[in-house]
Amino acid sequence: MLAFTRDWEKLLDASGCRTAEDRAAAGREVVALEKEGLLVVVRHRYRQFIERVRLPLGQEEWLRGWFGSDDPGVLRARSVAVVEAARGKAHPVFPELWEAWCVRVLEDFLAGRVRRPLLWRQPEVTGFLLEMVWLLTSREWRAGTQVRDASVALGLDSKALERHRGAIEAALGGFFGERGRVGLEALNLMMTNSVLLFHGPLVLEMPGGVAEPARWLEGAASVTAVDLERAVRLGTTARAVLTVENSKTPFRHAVAANAGGDLLVVASSFPTRAVRLLLEKLPAGLPHYHFGDTDAAGYLILQKLREVRPERPVLAWEMEWRDREGSPALNDYDRRVAGKLLADPGMVDVHGGLQRMLEAGRKGDFEQEGRG
Repeated sequence: MLAFTRDWEKLLDASGCRTAEDRAAAGREVVALEKEGLLVVVRHRYRQFIERVRLPLGQEEWLRGWFGSDDPGVLRARSVAVVEAARGKAHPVFPELWEAWCVRVLEDFLAGRVRRPLLWRQPEVTGFLLEMVWLLTSREWRAGTQVRDASVALGLDSKALERHRGAIEAALGGFFGERGRVGLEALNLMMTNSVLLFHGPLVLEMPGGVAEPARWLEGAASVTAVDLERAVRLGTTARAVLTVENSKTPFRHAVAANAGGDLLVVASSFPTRAVRLLLEKLPAGLPHYHFGDTDAAGYLILQKLREVRPERPVLAWEMEWRDREGSPALNDYDRRVAGKLLADPGMVDVHGGLQRMLEAGRKGDFEQEGRG
């Protein structure tokens, strides 16, 4: 193992020493620590100014004590204990997923690895995120539940879920075995400040007149749920709405192909408050197509979109399930969702794909990017 070394100037900047007086004082202090044998000061070969400061391995305990920090071994042991305690708490809805996730985290922690956003150096944060995932996934949230209402229902302050949203969604992704984050919208929780990302002609008719929400011809535009709620009605010259699950590559490709504005292209995974308002206020006769992934979660999004305005069909576009050897195996969440979708007569058009998915026991070629 090598001693820990820091560049002196960068260390001064990081510690907030900005003035010449502060930097000179820091220099005197580090020289004094060098004389006590606690640090090693690396100087320029000729000019003798400080270039780097090195902490000998044998002085790590002294440095932790000086700053009041815990020994890494102690922190890891505490984090392992936190995960083991969580593992012993049976999950009422997804017991297999909970067990598998806890085992993966434990294996990484014991090996000294992190499993972001869970960090073995932060046992309190790890405990909080484990508890949030357990609480959020242990109940069925009513569709459209405001995230602040959910936060209070969990015994937190009203803005806690929003404040920790990024870490919680990353933890949900780890729990469900997904790459990246799983949005709170997937649990039927709606963000207070919802924003709609779209491309195409859209007019908001306000109580005081007519407003154009954005210059969509120059690229994707956005409009808030607040403005959509204020609108008396919405108008468009597009011949149809196309909702696209993935707001990155597939949505951008759809935008690039929509130069003429024939479609109103909308980014939508689980329908947010803004998406719901848009679909509720657009003309009832406007056709609606949806392009999404063909795993269980992708078909679930299709179902949720169809529930927004049942009198207007939402047609699945390029969502035929295709098998692929070596694709991810189905977990108990996938099987649970697929079972619910098979029991819904409103999803009969995708029942065949769901049955083939369950028989294959894997997700298949489910990602939108594979459709071209």
